[in-house]
Amino acid sequence: MNLTNCSILFLLYIVIITINKFNLYHLESKSEKFYQKKQNYKKVHDIFHNVLPHLDYLEYAPDFVFVVLIAYLLIMNYELIYQVAGFSLVIIFLRQFIIQLTVLPKNEVCEIKDTSTFRGGCYDKIFSGHFGITFLTTLILFDNGLINQLFMILINFVNALFILLARCHYTIDIVVSIFVVIIIYQNNLNICNYLDNHF
Repeated sequence: MNLTNCSILFLLYIVIITINKFNLYHLESKSEKFYQKKQNYKKVHDIFHNVLPHLDYLEYAPDFVFVVLIAYLLIMNYELIYQVAGFSLVIIFLRQFIIQLTVLPKNEVCEIKDTSTFRGGCYDKIFSGHFGITFLTTLILFDNGLINQLFMILINFVNALFILLARCHYTIDIVVSIFVVIIIYQNNLNICNYLDNHF
């Protein structure tokens, strides 16, 4: 990890955040028009949404889980943040394309005016970036001996439960996120490795 690569990584994050802002705006406006015209398409059969209560007040719980993990990582081995950032950038970039492919209807209480570049919107469902980046962080923590397997599973289970209870995502969003993260992590698709090898 060097200062030049960290600067490049920071600039790449600014680019992807800007792309994300415009992408979310386009997705939200296009989807809102579509689902207003097609009232019959607003219902989605989701196995866990059907059995779990809807608890709006847990909306920020996945953010809290992630912040606690990052704080722990900073305390235990701050250099691993560089790896988390490199993998996360790939996840965020890939998500920009995937969220456009199949747009599921929003949760009834979600307001598109509350769309946030960092927290997402009402229609960017498949796949869950919140779950994916948290799952990725726990994989890095586990591989570096900072948490055990049971704790890794527990953190991700609780995070998925918060996401489903708050209706931030559908179950399929979390399942797809698991596979995306495993593919990215196992194949070491990390922008930091590219920067370290070429700059």
